[in-house]
Amino acid sequence: MDQQRDSWERPSHFILTALGYAVDTGSFSIFFFRWHIGGGVAYFIPYLITMVLFTLPMVYLELSIGQLTQRGPVKAFTQLCPLFKGVGMCMVVMSFVLIGYFNVLMSWILFYLFSSFTSSLPYLTSDNAWNTPEAIGSLLNDVDNYTSFFNDSTGIWEAPRATEEFFRVRVLGISDGLGQMGSVRWELLGCLVLTLIIEYLCIFRGVKLTGKVAYVTTLLPYAVLFILLVATLRLPGIGYCLANAFRPSWYRLSDINVWTGAFSGASYSFGVGTGVMISLGSYHKHNYNNICRDSVIITVAHFASVLLAAIVVFCGIGHLGYYLNIDYNDLLVAGPDLLFKMYPEILAAMPVPPLWAVLFFIMLLCLGLGSQFCHLEVVGSSVLETLGPKLPPGLRRKEILLVPVCIASFLVGLPCVFQGGMYVFTLMDFYASIPAAMLPLLEIVGVCWMLGPTRLFDMFSKSLGKGPNIFFKVCWMGITPLIVVISLVVTLAFHTPYFGTGEYPYWSRAVGLLLIVLMLMWVPIAYMHELCSPSHPHVPIHSATPAEGENRVEMEEVK
Repeated sequence: MDQQRDSWERPSHFILTALGYAVDTGSFSIFFFRWHIGGGVAYFIPYLITMVLFTLPMVYLELSIGQLTQRGPVKAFTQLCPLFKGVGMCMVVMSFVLIGYFNVLMSWILFYLFSSFTSSLPYLTSDNAWNTPEAIGSLLNDVDNYTSFFNDSTGIWEAPRATEEFFRVRVLGISDGLGQMGSVRWELLGCLVLTLIIEYLCIFRGVKLTGKVAYVTTLLPYAVLFILLVATLRLPGIGYCLANAFRPSWYRLSDINVWTGAFSGASYSFGVGTGVMISLGSYHKHNYNNICRDSVIITVAHFASVLLAAIVVFCGIGHLGYYLNIDYNDLLVAGPDLLFKMYPEILAAMPVPPLWAVLFFIMLLCLGLGSQFCHLEVVGSSVLETLGPKLPPGLRRKEILLVPVCIASFLVGLPCVFQGGMYVFTLMDFYASIPAAMLPLLEIVGVCWMLGPTRLFDMFSKSLGKGPNIFFKVCWMGITPLIVVISLVVTLAFHTPYFGTGEYPYWSRAVGLLLIVLMLMWVPIAYMHELCSPSHPHVPIHSATPAEGENRVEMEEVK
């Protein structure tokens, strides 16, 4: 069974959906921190180099693969290079895992959003049932306590902050380590279920609905960011922070971790190796010939977006440092610490803090939804394309198939809503990044090297109207895979999972390695299956067009 494939109603729907995926919560909570520790504007050098030599070529390659084959990652690799069809399977598994544990972050956002519908924000006060007697309230409302409890020599507060206790105690109920999972956090469990329901309702009708939803999930965060920028620019103390942020520290470029951090941010944001861009590109009509232009637009718009978000964060942090008479460097945190502990303190400086808090967490919700839509699309469409005829008749409709996909992803995220769930979340996030770094390399080997540059470029020319220029050819054949290898080696050598003071027992590494195996084992399995199957060609096919039925047909010309 081969259902009629949807297509984008307008190019703007594709651009907004792809940009909504690329600009996620990490764009707001991580880029600015890497900018800061990477040497100010000196960090732009490795970041822009990575964007030009890795991100742009890979986005262009994946979008072209999708449009060329008109299929998701599994079928696309099956058509282009059967021996490497396991790479497409790994991409689907990767997207599935990301859906599962990233929805946990979405559940935290929903928890904070619901907690913000009150006249007194509970995460800014220290007189709640979950607070310890030593806790101090909002930075701006309890400045004397903050100043007295701040240790200049260590750069930390010697008393717990209200925002810290709200996140660790009220939301997570955090345990002492991965070995103590504790009980279920029922409110988080409810938020996790609600997250999946929202995602399903926004995607179950396919890309025609998703493209329309993207007008909200992509554009609304920009509106909120601009409002926050205008609001924070009027606050005192931002000048010093921004001046330091834009002051280059060139010596930082000698640190290899700065370069690998730039690669990690650029790669993860665009979902290179997860099949997202292949899937999004597959919904272009076969005669669409603006893939290169769209790739440039998405890449440039992403950089402008993370730059805007970083400036908004620097402005807020600078004001806090000024108000408390503390070096702003001591206030800089990233990831969940920024989203759920530090930035709520900044919102307290605004008039009517609950209103700003609601807008802020709605913005984060939209940023997260934009990413989850795309991963769900990868998994749903790939399962339908690959197993469609073998599925029970009731599951051959995407809107029905997405229900068990959502239920399965819920089970993946379920351990993360226990009291020890934060450690599971961090463990999954770290070890999932290793296959995510390896898959682009396998993708290039399979499509560009095994298929052969001559055949690949000829296919692009015939199908897309024009072939890639010399820049993309050089990147695909040498520069881009070299960047991937270097980053992967450094990641494996120097990085370990960590959250607060919680301990990771020795067996946690075995769990992490098992996760890597589960995500990558499909490459050798599919490779051996293809070699041992007499009915399958053992060499890459010469061209690819949209599949007709389940038989792979070698075409003389790509139309």
